[in-house]
Formats: sequence, structure tokens, C-alpha cells
Amino acid sequence: MPMPIKTVAGKFQQKWGRYQYYWDTYENISVPMNMHCEIHGDFNLTPIEHYRRNPCPECQIVMWAKEALEKGWVTMSELVQKYNTTENDIIDTFARY
Repeated sequence: MPMPIKTVAGKFQQKWGRYQYYWDTYENISVPMNMHCEIHGDFNLTPIEHYRRNPCPECQIVMWAKEALEKGWVTMSELVQKYNTTENDIIDTFARY
């Protein structure tokens, strides 16, 4: 029996907050559905993947880069080079997370 939309919606809102969900595309927690990131736009994931660990794919990259920088796994100059951007753009992007 599929988990009720109301239950899934409440769990998503508590965990992520910044996403919108197209509930008309929801079948169950194992079938990909349409979601919307207020920063990067639409994407598809299964609800269970999204809840367990995956924000939007673009947010995930930013969150990884921020963590990697904080833990010393990469330097700011490596991020600037990898993403072909400026240090100020990276700092501005990190401020949104």
C-alpha cells in the first residue's frame, strides 16, 4: 500500500523545506516524481531517494563542494578552476545553503 501523500509531504517539508513537489506525479515512494528546486528548477527523483539523502542534483553538488572546502578536501582555487567561476560567486552560492 502506498504511503499517503500527506505523510510523505510532511516528512519532505520537515527535512528539506525549500522544494516544491508535483503531487499529481506521485505514485509511491519508489517511483520517480517531479520536484522543483527554488534555485535550480525542476528535477525527478524517487521520493525515498530524495528523503534519505538527495536534494536536487545541483544543490547536491554545491553542498558537497561546501563540505569539501570546510573539511580541507579541496581549496577555493580548485573549486574556482573546476567550476570555471569566481571566488565571490562560490561564496555567494554557499551563503544560500
